[in-house]
Amino acid sequence: AAVIAHERAHITQRHHLILTIVRGLASGLPRPRIFSVAAAELAHLLEMAADDTAARAHGSAHVLSALMALAGVPKMPRGALAASSANIGERALRLANPADSRRVLRARMTLGVITGALTTLPAFALAGSIQAAACSLVGMA
Repeated sequence: AAVIAHERAHITQRHHLILTIVRGLASGLPRPRIFSVAAAELAHLLEMAADDTAARAHGSAHVLSALMALAGVPKMPRGALAASSANIGERALRLANPADSRRVLRARMTLGVITGALTTLPAFALAGSIQAAACSLVGMA
């Protein structure tokens, strides 16, 4: 039940869409490297956010137990579960030692600001480029 709650959190909080946008920016704009780094860090933060949602529903001990069980699954397809990734130690420590509510709120606010900045700034830059191109075409006519 804890694993299902974790996966449902990814779906209901639309983590796949956030990662698709940031990974698209990373592949489309290889420089600056910030988008590549942001994609990896954001994936890590979204895993922890889903852990937190599952822990609220089923308790940290159950989520930690599920995480440890899934981490030992052999021959997991690459990228299939973040439970098999290198950040399992940090996730396990977070579940074993839950944070106070102020730290959780600060982390969520930071995630929101970073996500908003990474998705809106490139859109503004693209809009400016389109506007400049349109103005140059009108001036040429």
